[in-house]
Amino acid sequence: MAFSVTDQTSALTYKLLLETDAQSSTPVVNATGAGGSLYTIHADNSANAGTIYLQIYDGTGLVVGTTAPTMTFPLTGSSEVSLSFPGGWGFSSLSFWAVPDERQAMSSDPGNAVKLAIVAS
Repeated sequence: MAFSVTDQTSALTYKLLLETDAQSSTPVVNATGAGGSLYTIHADNSANAGTIYLQIYDGTGLVVGTTAPTMTFPLTGSSEVSLSFPGGWGFSSLSFWAVPDERQAMSSDPGNAVKLAIVAS
């Protein structure tokens, strides 16, 4: 097998979003500033022993603890996980936060930092 590099004919238009401490008390609302597509999420929950839940909402009218998330992903304690959305998941406004319980009424912050690296357009 040989290594090769192929030049791209146009500039990439993806965004890398980095969150160093996802919380419910300070949710990220309209992360990209416009509609787009979500491609990958790398979540680092290694600082928490228990499962933390990443909540994602498509919209800006967000009230944590009241608004139902569009998607919820459990992040196992003391670990990292990568989530992939082949072809992208389209959104009008990407908002997200993390809580220690999957219930919609949950508005508590995780005990320790949950780090996220998100690729979106």
